[in-house]
Amino acid sequence: MKRLLSCFTALVAFALVAGAQALTLTSPENGATVPLLSEKQKAFMRMTREERAPFFDDAQPKKEREVRSYRSEPQPVRLAWEGKGPFEVTVAKRGTAEPWFRATVASNRVDVWNLEVGQAYEWVVRAGDACAKGSFVTEDVAPRLIRVPGVPNMRDMGGRVAGGRRVRQGLVYRSSGLNNNAKGIYYTYDEIKQLEADGKLAGMGSLGAKYSAKLKAGKVLDKRYLRLKKPRPSELGTARLTEEWREYMCKTLGIKTDIDLRSAHERFGMTGSPLGPDVKFATLEDELHGYSAIHTVGAEDMRRVLRVFLDRANYPIDFHCIGGADRTGTVAAVLLGILGVDDDEIWKDYQITAWHGGVNDAKHLGWFTAFVKSFDKFEGSTLAARIRKYVLWLGFTQQDIDTIRSILLE
Repeated sequence: MKRLLSCFTALVAFALVAGAQALTLTSPENGATVPLLSEKQKAFMRMTREERAPFFDDAQPKKEREVRSYRSEPQPVRLAWEGKGPFEVTVAKRGTAEPWFRATVASNRVDVWNLEVGQAYEWVVRAGDACAKGSFVTEDVAPRLIRVPGVPNMRDMGGRVAGGRRVRQGLVYRSSGLNNNAKGIYYTYDEIKQLEADGKLAGMGSLGAKYSAKLKAGKVLDKRYLRLKKPRPSELGTARLTEEWREYMCKTLGIKTDIDLRSAHERFGMTGSPLGPDVKFATLEDELHGYSAIHTVGAEDMRRVLRVFLDRANYPIDFHCIGGADRTGTVAAVLLGILGVDDDEIWKDYQITAWHGGVNDAKHLGWFTAFVKSFDKFEGSTLAARIRKYVLWLGFTQQDIDTIRSILLE
């Protein structure tokens, strides 16, 4: 009897241990398709270019509140399970050994961000000797928005389909600035008048020349919008990234090249990328004059930027200005044109920036509209075809275009 009781006690103890280690995956269901964009974001993507234009209408009632509700971040994939932890969770693309996500958590759920669109994933939860495995597929709806706290308006240029071929994900990102601009000091109205009196104003860049011409013509400058900066900013640009997210961009996203399209004044004091010394820092002598892409200064800027995309060793690449809208938007449009996406995708990529705010007005949309119109001087039945003619006009060869396409198209 005593021996039987001992055996029963051992069985109960074993059952308790086994029960404590049992794991059951609850969400998402095995093989389920999960969205990365909200329903509002997907509805925006289905709109026509004309239907998206009111997001840039200055007079639209409650526009700002409506735009902010779209958000420029993706939705996470929330993984959930039952069991007793702590738990080790890994998520990997199907067929790959290296996990995209790995974490040890005490709770029974975790959010996984920035997964690729249209991709099959497998996930595993372990607790002691117990292990549970599941799978899911992300919805095949571009764009692939990227969440990096401190760096809004970030997204992958990949995931779209161009001429029947998908643009590879994880190779080119566009974003806002990786650190804040240097804090500049502007000349006052009286200081500008004195510069003109001293004969110095006309030689102080394009803006100085513009102000000088107006003063010579007897016009009065609008004091509310004086934007002539003094040569030396008062403060260097402050950090946007925590060490955790800097490491995330370097290791998880694998950024190797940071193309900074800002002016030397905005970058004042920077000697390299905020991502660290191992990341190539590509800059221009001044800044990208993106909306002047087919004029002398803008053309030379665009040549310098596009050369970076010709070298496979530079990828993955992140390119940005400060807001990730205008200068960044012009490079994105040219790159998408090279890849051959349809006209609406080029427009859509720019108009998505309205979700970020600050650029969702008629002025910015007008600038981009004029930029797109400037390609009409080149032959082609589509905007992408005209952009490729423009790239040839810049002095690149068809082989150069094919090189970029071979790198970025599946």
